[in-house]
Amino acid sequence: MKKTIKILSYFTLFILFSGLLGFFALKHYFTPERIKTLIIDFAQKSTNREVKLDSASLKLSGFAITNLKVSEYPNFKEGEFLTAKEFILTPSLKALLKKKIKIKSIAVKGLQLQIIEVKKNVYNFSDLVEETAKPQAAKGKTPPKSKSKPMDLMISGLNITDSRILFKNSVGSFIFKEIKFEASNISPKTSFPYEAYFIMDVKTPAFKGELPTSLSGDLKLPDFDVEKGEMNIKKAKIYLDKISCAINGTVNNLLEPDAKLHIETKPFSTTNLKPYFPAIPSKIGLPAFVADINFKLSTNYIKIRKMPYEAAFFSGDLSGRLDWEPAFTYAFNLDLKANIPETNSSVIAKKFSAMPKNLKLPMLDIELRTLLKENLVKIKHAQISTSKNQITSSIDIRFPKKGMDIEGTVNIKKGNVAEIAGIFPQVKGYALSGNFTGHTNFSYKTKPVFSGLFNITDFQGGEDLFRLNKVNGTLIFSDKKIDIKKVSGKLKDSDFKISVSAENYMRHPVIKFDGVLTELILPPMKPASKTPLEKKSPAQTDENSIPIDVSGSINIGKINHPNFVGREFAFKTDLKNIKPTMRDISGTTAFSINDGTFSDLYKIASDYKIAKIILSPILLLQKSSKAAKLKGIPDFNNIKYSLIDGNYNFTKGLMTIVKSTLNSNVADVQTSGKINLPDEKLDIRISTKLHKQSGISMSTAMDLLVTGTLTDPKVKPDVKSIIKQPAIKKAIDKNLKKLFKNFLK
Repeated sequence: MKKTIKILSYFTLFILFSGLLGFFALKHYFTPERIKTLIIDFAQKSTNREVKLDSASLKLSGFAITNLKVSEYPNFKEGEFLTAKEFILTPSLKALLKKKIKIKSIAVKGLQLQIIEVKKNVYNFSDLVEETAKPQAAKGKTPPKSKSKPMDLMISGLNITDSRILFKNSVGSFIFKEIKFEASNISPKTSFPYEAYFIMDVKTPAFKGELPTSLSGDLKLPDFDVEKGEMNIKKAKIYLDKISCAINGTVNNLLEPDAKLHIETKPFSTTNLKPYFPAIPSKIGLPAFVADINFKLSTNYIKIRKMPYEAAFFSGDLSGRLDWEPAFTYAFNLDLKANIPETNSSVIAKKFSAMPKNLKLPMLDIELRTLLKENLVKIKHAQISTSKNQITSSIDIRFPKKGMDIEGTVNIKKGNVAEIAGIFPQVKGYALSGNFTGHTNFSYKTKPVFSGLFNITDFQGGEDLFRLNKVNGTLIFSDKKIDIKKVSGKLKDSDFKISVSAENYMRHPVIKFDGVLTELILPPMKPASKTPLEKKSPAQTDENSIPIDVSGSINIGKINHPNFVGREFAFKTDLKNIKPTMRDISGTTAFSINDGTFSDLYKIASDYKIAKIILSPILLLQKSSKAAKLKGIPDFNNIKYSLIDGNYNFTKGLMTIVKSTLNSNVADVQTSGKINLPDEKLDIRISTKLHKQSGISMSTAMDLLVTGTLTDPKVKPDVKSIIKQPAIKKAIDKNLKKLFKNFLK
C-alpha cells in the first residue's frame, strides 16, 4: 500500500508540473508539438521508460494532455504501466500574478495503473522509487537537517473518473475499477471535502468477489505529505452482494494508516455468502453486527489494538497482529460473551437438519477467551452456564509440521441433573434429579490420554421397580480404567452398595464388581417387537464384538419375580472372553439361593439371559420330565424349594456342570454334564430322588440322560438307575426266584 501511494503521488506531481510547464510556455513561443516534445523528453528522462501521448495543448480552459501512456521498464514491448485518456489542468491567472500557485480544476479521465510484484518484494515500479545512498557524514558530525519551504498550492477542484488500478502479488490480484473521485478546495494547510466510489475486485485462493465501495468525508494533507495526512470518513459503505457494511471514523498517516473506525452491518442470510463460500449452509439468518476497530496498517503488517463488537446475543473484543512479510504469522486475542435465550431445538433444526428436534434448550451464558496463532489455538478460558449448571474449560490445540496436539481440562463446578433432564422431553416420566461435580484432564498426540473424577449426590429417578433414590458415589476414570467406587443408595425401597471397575475398556474390557442389595424385584419384560430379527451366523455376530472379562460377587437378600422367588442369593463369577455367541467363554461361576418357589421358569429365562445360563439345569429338568414320559415324575413347573445351587466351569464355550442341586418339596435333583453354549448341544445326567409329596417316594435316585439341544432335548431314562429302585429290584428278584424254581422241577 505504501509503495502504491508513493507511485501514485509521483505521477500526480509529474502530471501536475507537466501541466504547469505547458501553461508557463507562452503559446506564442510553444506550439502544441513543441509542448508535446518537451513533456515526453522530460518524462522519459525522469522515468527511464518510453512515454507517449497524442496531444498536449494550451486552451482557454487550461492545459490538456490526451492519451498519455507510460511503458513498463524499459519500453512498450514489456507492456503498459500507466495510461490516462485525458488530463485537463486549469490554473488561476490571478493567483499567479500574486506569485501563488492556484489551480481552478484538475480533471483526469481513464487513468489506469498496474502495480505488479514480479518477484518477492520487487515490483514493476521498483526502479522508479529506488533511493541513492547518501554519503556518510564525517565521524562525530551530524549533517544539519534542511527544511524545505511548504508548497503554497491551492486546487479548487479535482475530478477523477472512469479509472482503474491493478495490484497483483503472490497472494492474488486486487483491482480497483470504475474509480470516481471528487475533491474541492484542496490545500496543504486546511482540510477539504471529498467523495469517492470504486469497485474492488478480489481474486485470491481464499476469496473471489466484487466489493462496491463508496465513501465521503474530509481530507487533510499538511504540506501535501501523505504521511501527515488525516482522513475523516463521515460516511462509507462496502457491499458484498446484498450484504452492506457501513463505516465511519478517522484515518491518520495515509501512507501507513492509523485508523479508528466504526463498523455496522445489517442482518443478512448465509445464502448471500454462498457464491463466495460454497461450504456455508444456506438460509441461516445472521444478526446485525456492530464493531469499533482501532488499528495500524503498514506495508508488511496490520495491528488491531482493540475491536469491541456486538451481534445479537454476542459481544466481545478482538486484538492482535497479522504479518505477511517476511513470513505469514498472526497472533490474535478473541474474547466472546453470549447470552442465548431459552429456545426449542426445532427452530435450529429447520436450518441444521442434524440437530435433534423438540429439545428444550435452557438459557445459556457463554464466555470465551482465546489466543489464535498460525500454529496454536489456545482457549485460555471457556465457560458455559445455565441457572443451575456451570462448566469451565481451558484447551491448547497445537499444529506442528504434522498432525495436531491437544491438551486441556474441563471442570464441572456445579451440575444439576433435573435441569439437564429437562432438555429431553422423553425422559420427563423418569423424574430425574440430583447434583454432580467433577473434572477431567485430557490430551492427544498419537493417541487420546485422559483422566478425571465425578461425584454424584442425591441422585433420584427411574420408573416403577427400577427407581433409584438417594444415590451417592464417585466415578474415577482414565483412558485405561474406570472405577465406580462405593456407590450407595436405594433401588426403589431396597438399600444397595456397589463398586465396579473396568480396565482396558477400549479393546478388551476387564470388569470387576462387588455388590450388596437387600431386595431385587424383577418385573416381566415387555413383549419384544414382532418384526423378525435378521438371523446372523456366529461369525457375523462376533465380528464387531469385543471380548469382555467379568469377575466379582453380588449378594441379594431377596429376589422377587412373578415366576421366581428366593432368599439369600449369593453369586460369584470369574469369566473371560465373553461374546454374544459364548463360543470363547472360559472361567467359573457359582451361585446359591434358599427358600423360595418357582413356576414356568422359561418366562424368566426368556426375559433375562443371565437367568437362562444360571438356571439351565432346572430348565432342562422341566423339559426332561415332560419328555421322559414316565409315570409319577412331576413336571417341575410349580416347585417350592429349600436350596438351589450351582457350580459351573467354562472352557472355550463348553459349560461343565460340576454341581447343580435342587432340594424341593417334591424331589431332590442333582445335575451334571456338559452344555456346548454356541450350539446348545447337551450331554447331561439328571438324578432325581422323588419325595412322598410328589406321589412317589424313592429311596434311590433315578437318572435321566439328556442329549439334543436346549430348545429340543432328547431324554431317555438310565435303565441301570431304574433297576436299582427298591420296588423294581424286589419285583425282579421275585420273578428270578420263581423262574429258578420252575427250572429245577
